[in-house]
Amino acid sequence: MAGTMSVSKAEFAWAGGDTPGALDFGHAVPAEIEGALLCALREHLGRGLHSDAVLRALGGVDGVAGRYRLATSGGAWFVRVSSRWGCPPLERAIVSYLVRGGVSVCPVKVCGAAIRWEDRRYRLDVRPFVKGTHFDGSDADLRRAAQTLAECHSALAAFPQSDEVRASAAERNRRLSVVAEAIGASASSGDFSIFEERSDWAERNADWLSRLAARLDTRTDLRSGAQCVHGELHRANVMFNAASEAVLIDFEESPFLFAPVTWDIAFFFQRFCLWDKPLLDVARHRLNVVAESYGAPLPRLAPDMSQIAWYTLASIVEARLSSGVVTPEAEYDKFVMLQRQAESYEGVL
Repeated sequence: MAGTMSVSKAEFAWAGGDTPGALDFGHAVPAEIEGALLCALREHLGRGLHSDAVLRALGGVDGVAGRYRLATSGGAWFVRVSSRWGCPPLERAIVSYLVRGGVSVCPVKVCGAAIRWEDRRYRLDVRPFVKGTHFDGSDADLRRAAQTLAECHSALAAFPQSDEVRASAAERNRRLSVVAEAIGASASSGDFSIFEERSDWAERNADWLSRLAARLDTRTDLRSGAQCVHGELHRANVMFNAASEAVLIDFEESPFLFAPVTWDIAFFFQRFCLWDKPLLDVARHRLNVVAESYGAPLPRLAPDMSQIAWYTLASIVEARLSSGVVTPEAEYDKFVMLQRQAESYEGVL
């Protein structure tokens, strides 16, 4: 197994994880890190990087990983540096296909370039900076986002490299099946050593992990109606621009997920409609808004919400076992909370 590698808090953009805060790129970038970033950006942007370029960070900088805004006289760019590599060629192909199809997504300028920092290789991405806001909680924003999601799904149903995504998803899902079995064995035996530094957390959540192992269906690629999807539709991954369009961003998960569109809809609904723990009548109202705007009757969403939470937790454990990636404990807690929330709304969803 590879050596351990902690995922920097900066990679989650905001302290609330996928709950976005203000888009305030007000943090100075230390000179050494700024120099390394500008050198890499100059290589990939060429003439697009003017001599008056200014680089600012979204959060405090404790390493090269993070989110940045690159401002020049020629425009502004969003720059992300991450330790998580994904599959840049397939991700670029998906985004470019959607752009050509007229779907409201943010194009990519640089996807999966390499930058080295402190003897470690990081992924560098650059895309145009979207001037806009995150979801404001209104029905209007909810409608726009659901409409864009429907357009995205319609286009992705005919993505010409779907077979590559299906194969990539099947391979990851097979690994997750093995991990789910190991999680079940761990919970049954009381030996939580596979969780490494999160073994105490696992012991506290042993009953929940037993349910994960018993109920998780890892083979999303084998489900009826499976196709390419976005895969991670939380509120930090949708922007509302000056034209009031909902713009989908960050397709990092798309190359690895082949599933029915209900997977995306369930993910979207939970993060956009249940974030404030609404009363049941409010949840029903939002469900109607999404269904009307998406343009199709919605199936029950709560079961997939639970599946998504279990699936993501298994993915975190798999990343620790295969690649030594250490994820903050708050992320583990988040998916327990999300799965339990899904159960609490089963009567409505």
